Amino acid sequence: MKTTEEIINILSKELESFEFYPLKISKFPTWINSKVQNGIEIRPNEVKTFKIDMGERKYEAETEAVTKKAINTVFYKKEESKTEPLKIESVVNETAIVIPETKKEVIGILPDFFTEELMKKWKELSGIKRLLDVQQTPKHQVYEVEVGKDNGKPIMASYVKANYMITEANYVFLFDWNYEVIDVSISDTGVSVRVYL
Repeated sequence: MKTTEEIINILSKELESFEFYPLKISKFPTWINSKVQNGIEIRPNEVKTFKIDMGERKYEAETEAVTKKAINTVFYKKEESKTEPLKIESVVNETAIVIPETKKEVIGILPDFFTEELMKKWKELSGIKRLLDVQQTPKHQVYEVEVGKDNGKPIMASYVKANYMITEANYVFLFDWNYEVIDVSISDTGVSVRVYL
């Protein structure tokens, strides 16, 4: 009988042909494809797919064709495979499993997932270089929200999603940062929180 590590290695080898690579920082065995921003996660007795959106896993979102093909081929053996079928329940239990380091570096300055290899690369950069990299928020990360009306016309305010700001802070300070809530204000248009970093 194969060990959990042996099974995960077999799965990783098969998923590599679909450009899915293991994600080490995850409670359950997880593989991601950074090109299509999709992931595959093994939970007790089930395989879950997700789409990566601003660092969050959207399990209900529609996944790409390559992800569906990978699931059918590797886990359900609906197409020809080089290895014997593996029972999903033999792969995981309720405890966390640490899987091998990804073989492919995540592309871009601010990826959705962080690997040890990427952290090592970032540590080689100076703090000021990392800070300058995020001085201007990309336009596609800036959103608008209606905060009121002026003579019937909407008053809009710009904002950046918290997940993106947290990702920027993790990059600049290499996860060595914290915050303290100063105050919270609630209105009809939303919730505003001031923090001290």
